[in-house]
Amino acid sequence: MRTGTAASFTCILVLQFCVGTALAESKCTALKYKAAGKAALAKAKCKAAAAKSGGAVDSLCLAKADTTLAKNWRKADRKGDCVATTELADVRAAIDTFVAGLMTALEPSPPAGVCCETGDSCWAGEQFVDAAACVQFGGTAGALGTVCDGATGSCQAPPAGTGQCCYLPDFNVCNGGPTIDLAGCASAGGLDYPFESTCEPTGFCSFALP
Repeated sequence: MRTGTAASFTCILVLQFCVGTALAESKCTALKYKAAGKAALAKAKCKAAAAKSGGAVDSLCLAKADTTLAKNWRKADRKGDCVATTELADVRAAIDTFVAGLMTALEPSPPAGVCCETGDSCWAGEQFVDAAACVQFGGTAGALGTVCDGATGSCQAPPAGTGQCCYLPDFNVCNGGPTIDLAGCASAGGLDYPFESTCEPTGFCSFALP
């Protein structure tokens, strides 16, 4: 009797396991995994091409990956046995987060240093690696995470305001503020940006986009 009971109990467990496995089977979900994997690979290849050439990532390459993903996603949905009704946008965001993680691991950004205030203007760039370097320069280091604000010439929380900017390539630093001496910038071998520009943490001046 005990043997029969044990055997029956084993059969019930096996039956439950088999039923559970059957319920989890989904051609739709399998296709969506493949679609997501292909999209992540395609976007990684876009990044790889940019890394090889040293240029910017081709936006059309990234867009093509998203278009193909959407096409494959709709094809999977037609199977009609999806385990979850996950939104395509959520999966695309997960893919982008994954690719961004790869970029962080493979191409870490160099330390930006500190923003340095000197009177009515501010400085940024590789010369100002820390507060001590700013003080040695005769300035006052801004709080951690602040940027050179061209509108005020002070260190402010990002995003940086725009103003006039002077880039000194010999030192890889920029000076920003509303009243900086652009004539003095040119005479010192710098490049002056008299229009709405931003003194970037990297030390470069960049024109503000409209």
